[in-house]
Amino acid sequence: MVGSDEIYDAIFRQSGIARASDESDMIDLIKGFSKSPLPKGRRVAIYTVGGGFGILAADECEKNGLDVIKLPEDIIEELNHFLPPFWSHGNPIDVTASGAAALGGDGSIDERSLKILLESPAIDGIIFMAPTNITSRINRVMPRISVGDIKEMLSTIIETGMLGGASKDQAEKIIELKERYDKPMVGVNPWGESEIEEYRILEEGGIPLYRSTTQAARVLSKLIEYKEYLDKQKFLSDTKV
Repeated sequence: MVGSDEIYDAIFRQSGIARASDESDMIDLIKGFSKSPLPKGRRVAIYTVGGGFGILAADECEKNGLDVIKLPEDIIEELNHFLPPFWSHGNPIDVTASGAAALGGDGSIDERSLKILLESPAIDGIIFMAPTNITSRINRVMPRISVGDIKEMLSTIIETGMLGGASKDQAEKIIELKERYDKPMVGVNPWGESEIEEYRILEEGGIPLYRSTTQAARVLSKLIEYKEYLDKQKFLSDTKV
């Protein structure tokens, strides 16, 4: 059959089919649908410890028909209690390096901020930068470092805990939040290191991680499209009754 691509898109959407653009996209969608609950709507919060990530994520959300909402005043007031005065005060929620455990910041900021976002009825889903663990990353490359002075310096930094880093406990607390509020949380792990324990905990706990904001926003939009399809089918069924 040969015809307009837009026609196929419309037919698939009406039938509740998430159309994959290629093999990689298919794998991304399978991961998202198998791990994440369906969102109730298109209202999205973006959580990040870096402004660039937030801008990229917001652009991708717009391309995929997601609503990056204006952050309600009550959420801003709650976040003001523990975030530094220079956080973004809007959506994307950029808590700056103060929330980056890997940069020596307060690792609990992630958990506290995500809790506030998840419990808000104004937010249907979250795209967030997965907490990174620079310590784990350095440990992985240490065997390949041959220069003695550099190796000794990095070992000292790790032993003293100067880098901080996302912890197993932090990842488990994020999973607890996701299960408590049953809202989709899609993480972005630009380093792609799924073998790091913290990332494995997040994925096994039902939070899919992707390499880019493009993938994360697309998967979340497809979850929403399918929820809208189910809602429409239920409405039609109820109307017939």
